[in-house]
Amino acid sequence: MEIAAVVVNYNTRDLLRSCLESIRGEGLLEVVVVDNASTDGSPEMVRSEFPEVRLIANRHNPGYGGGANQGIAACRAPCVLLLNSDTLLQSGAAPQLAAWLDRHPRAAIAGPRLLNPDGTLQSSCFPYLTPFNVLVLNTWLNRLARLLPRFRPTWRGTPSRTGHWVKGAALAIRREAFAAVGGFDESYFMYAEELDLCHRLHGAGWEIHYTPEATVVHVEGASTEQDRHAMAERLFVSLEQFYRQHYPERLPRLRRVVKAVMLERIARDKWKSWRYPERRERLAGDVEVWRRMLRREGPLSPLGPFGPSRTDWRFLLPLRTFRHLVLLGGSPEMAEQLRGIAERVSETLEEQADAVAVLQGANVSPAEAARCLAPGGWLYWESDERRSLRSPWAVPGRAIARLRACGLNVAGVWAVWPSFERHEAYVPTPALGWFGRTHYPTRTLRERAIGTAMPALSGALMTRFFAITAVAGPAEEVPRPVLLTHGVERVILLSFPPDKVIKVPRDPAFNEKTVREQETLVQIRSLLDAGTARALPEPRGTERYGEVVASVESYAPGRSMVLTGGRESDLHLAAEWLTRFHLQTTLHREPWDGREVAESFAAWIDHMGATPAEEKLFDLALARSQELRGLPFPIVWRHRDFTPWNLLRDWGGRLSVLDWEGAQPGLALCDLLHFVSHWDELAAQAATPEARLRAFSLGAPASCRQVTRYCDRLGIDTRFIPLLRVYTRVEIALRNPGRTFDAEYVSALAERVPEELRRAA
Repeated sequence: MEIAAVVVNYNTRDLLRSCLESIRGEGLLEVVVVDNASTDGSPEMVRSEFPEVRLIANRHNPGYGGGANQGIAACRAPCVLLLNSDTLLQSGAAPQLAAWLDRHPRAAIAGPRLLNPDGTLQSSCFPYLTPFNVLVLNTWLNRLARLLPRFRPTWRGTPSRTGHWVKGAALAIRREAFAAVGGFDESYFMYAEELDLCHRLHGAGWEIHYTPEATVVHVEGASTEQDRHAMAERLFVSLEQFYRQHYPERLPRLRRVVKAVMLERIARDKWKSWRYPERRERLAGDVEVWRRMLRREGPLSPLGPFGPSRTDWRFLLPLRTFRHLVLLGGSPEMAEQLRGIAERVSETLEEQADAVAVLQGANVSPAEAARCLAPGGWLYWESDERRSLRSPWAVPGRAIARLRACGLNVAGVWAVWPSFERHEAYVPTPALGWFGRTHYPTRTLRERAIGTAMPALSGALMTRFFAITAVAGPAEEVPRPVLLTHGVERVILLSFPPDKVIKVPRDPAFNEKTVREQETLVQIRSLLDAGTARALPEPRGTERYGEVVASVESYAPGRSMVLTGGRESDLHLAAEWLTRFHLQTTLHREPWDGREVAESFAAWIDHMGATPAEEKLFDLALARSQELRGLPFPIVWRHRDFTPWNLLRDWGGRLSVLDWEGAQPGLALCDLLHFVSHWDELAAQAATPEARLRAFSLGAPASCRQVTRYCDRLGIDTRFIPLLRVYTRVEIALRNPGRTFDAEYVSALAERVPEELRRAA
């Protein structure tokens, strides 16, 4: 079997050179290097010294999983050897791994034996990470556990074997299996991406093999040692993300285990600092990391400040490019993300900087930061006065006074909600009352009491997390927007009082999508009457925001339907509006041929794999589709993400529908089926994955009535309902291959919908 090599690199130029030289000795026809925005000259070295290698030089760091997906997509061999840049292939390793996969057709991954540079064996094949195993493998118990075969997976002489998962430093991957599960989940920036991949491959019926016949030398931690404290933290962050996605019911147990590990490491490093005075400073840094993680409240942050469900403090600074920004604290990839607003980013105190960002935990006083600022320079400072003083009365006034004493003029004060670690919103303190009314859930009595109290207290005592911007000179007139999270791609800026919405992409790669959304809104609104069009945002053009193109829309008042807990009046309002919308945006009616349905089922089988129950479901659905062939079916403008979190309802009962970037012509009924599946979960107050799947699969009587009424008004045969329920969920899962729960919904349908399809025949 032919094999290609893909190497993911980040700032390890010399090690990358050695790695590519070892690959050159294997004589592989395809070699791809994915460079994740290195600043050490790695791309230039590859171009000059290895012209035969295909180089993908990313402007921003997408993480290990994102770089691996890029590299594997860029080559064509049926087998791909994925390597860290700090590895060295031993003679014959690549063909041995390819031959192993050729001999074992159910093997998706073959992991080689890994050696340390001194020739000692490095563990690379591991048992499944239950909370107990995490405790054993990350504490002093590991030394005792290695006496047991279960915890001695790659000791010298270990034979070939199947395993739960293997280390991602060197993996031979069968392309067919990799494509079947959608590749690496890119939401894991670093660590646990191979654990997640192996887990999904096991679930799809593939095997993971450890193959000691092939040997690779691994200089462990070459990239991560550049910021070892942050990487140690990220290891546990990624592990928690894995549990949140796949085993949420075990997450509380894992968090207790992680706290136990942190306590053990604090004690261990304290002891080592006494025994090894020359390493005292480094060990003190380790202790501070463990203590900070131990003090954290709530879940760990998956991707730091720039990851999913996190908003972006960069947009609190004036709209301009800074010559020099000093960044103190934060995750290691943050400096790369800041290149768009600063020509140079340094992570140590340097004078004459025209912007300084002091993130929580940086342990830098306002006076030290102020001394670094050039005249007219800007400071972003995360104040934890209330936390450090342990007083509910330590409101931002104390922090403001400290900044003014340093000669700085305060430009704005924001409450960071809910915390510095999970900043989902930045709200100017005068706007906290509005924020409480519109964004705080009120399903329980306690939540209603807090929501009522928030406006009265004006936010002064509602949060202990504050961010302050200040300038070294006369205060400039700058807007003080409300910043809200909006997924991975962009953040939302609201002027206050709110009259317009600015959607700002995090990356220039999303500029085209931003422009397309504005064009789509103009086109769709031209088809609607005034009453129906009122629910859509009014497009107001685009603006340049540094390197990105931001879109401007009218402000939509109201609260998300997610916060109201699945009221039947919300269901009725959404279904009635969608019915009118699709009646007015029907492009044409065409005889049903089932092509889209058949193509989506085939894509699922090709890219995701299918269980016997799912194959049976697809076969039955295709049979029903053939029976409906020739019946007229409307093609309409689809929203494609018509869900309760994209629908707002104001106090007068007026509906607003947000986020039209994915809208396009398509099959009617799918938008409503997508909405009612989520409304069913809200109405059932489904809090666990099992409860959500149960509510999704069965359907509430109220939602079934709305779907039937929609079909009657659009002239759709009700036999299409079970067929398009399956198609809609398969289409959503294919659009989001990294989201495991979407695939689980398809599996749930496979258990319950076949009988519904038979009745519809």
